[in-house]
Amino acid sequence: MLKLWKSFGYARHGLIDALKTEQSLRLFALGFSAVLLVSYFYHLTLVEWMLLLFSGALFVAVELLNTAMEHAVDVIDEHRPKSSDQDFHKGLKAAKDIAAAAALVTLMLVLAVILIIFVPKIF
Repeated sequence: MLKLWKSFGYARHGLIDALKTEQSLRLFALGFSAVLLVSYFYHLTLVEWMLLLFSGALFVAVELLNTAMEHAVDVIDEHRPKSSDQDFHKGLKAAKDIAAAAALVTLMLVLAVILIIFVPKIF
């Protein structure tokens, strides 16, 4: 049980650290909080709430994985021999770019869910 409790502590620390250091995560949290506040006044159905919360949580999870990937790649890059003509190893750059693309795709999903829910209610 103590091991499980420590795991939650590590996860909490990771989330707090990411919120402190990642501007995109802070901006999303602020914007998504506003969407949730507005949602309360539009009396969403249970399915709409589930889609909204699931897509938001999915984005946060993917963004946290993206951040972890960036940190790991940065550590690897610090310890590799540098060549004069290449600032960043192609594979390491690809890993960072692909992780960022995953976060972007997930953000587009969140925006699509928001539009699908709110456009019919507003117009």
